[in-house]
Formats: sequence, C-alpha cells, structure tokens
Amino acid sequence: MKPTIPIQIEEVIAKFDRTTSPFNEGDVKQALVGAREGLGELAEAENLGAWAEVLEFALTETRHGGVPISVRARPERRAL
Repeated sequence: MKPTIPIQIEEVIAKFDRTTSPFNEGDVKQALVGAREGLGELAEAENLGAWAEVLEFALTETRHGGVPISVRARPERRAL
C-alpha cells in the first residue's frame, strides 16, 4: 500500500516552509500531531501517510535535540 499524505498535513508543512522565523523539529512535530488528531478516523493509506510525517520530525527532534532550524535546514522529504 502506498501512503497518502492528507492535505491538512501538507498544509502544516507548507506553513513552516513559508515562515521566515526560526523553528525546531519539535515545533513542526507538535503542529503535525495536532493536525493529525484533528483529522479523526482516516483510511489506512492516509493514516499511514499522516503518521509518517509526524514520525519524520519526531525522530529528527530526538537526533538533534530540538536545536532551532530554518526552513532551508529542515529534514529532506522522501517519497515513501
């Protein structure tokens, strides 16, 4: 099954892409978790895609210790 990222999750990421203020992975993760929880029940592919995005930032937050980043330094997006 190929994951599908819900538009609401993509919108959160796009918001951080447009910001000029520094932010860290924890900020992105928190916003993504809130967006995912607001979506309620999803189809399996959308659920997988949404949580994959959350996990991407949760794991990098742990790896980097929540150091502030800019839009240009955020984790690379990979096709699943």
